[in-house]
Amino acid sequence: MRALSLVMICLLAGCAAGLQLPSPSRDFPDDVSFAGDWKRSEFREQDEMEPDRLNLPSTREPTPSVSNTRARPGRKVRSFLEFGRELRITQLDTAILISFDRALVREYRFGEHRMTNVGPIVAERTTGFRGKVLEIVTQDDDGAVMTESWRLQRSDRQLERSVVIVKGNKQLYRLRETYRREAS
Repeated sequence: MRALSLVMICLLAGCAAGLQLPSPSRDFPDDVSFAGDWKRSEFREQDEMEPDRLNLPSTREPTPSVSNTRARPGRKVRSFLEFGRELRITQLDTAILISFDRALVREYRFGEHRMTNVGPIVAERTTGFRGKVLEIVTQDDDGAVMTESWRLQRSDRQLERSVVIVKGNKQLYRLRETYRREAS
């Protein structure tokens, strides 16, 4: 009876934690390379977490806030969102390294499924390819999920990044950035 109770508690805890993150692929397509220097050419966001802000194309540099993360749903997971006008991407056999404005480097390992943190905020993350799209999925302990999708366009001269944050079936945030490849 005690074992059955323990199993039920574990099942309920798993359900309360939110959805099951996708199993990422360790393999990446041979004909996909994000490697190089990239400069942002377009930035659009729609932010339901900040309803007073205008949702228009912007040249401003957004700054995710880790303060007051309990105030609105999606705040915790949004603290994992990085921005940069310029990117330097290094692609290895097992990982991708993204330097945002040469100030901050993030490493995403293909096939990873791990816990990660930004200061005191902890989240579960998976990274892998779905076809030719690199997907980074991060879920915080409140159940908000951020999905970043990176894809090449226009004969690999343009990089598109889209970010969506949802909690349940409510979209809280959407971002679309495009970058153009800089000549080497």
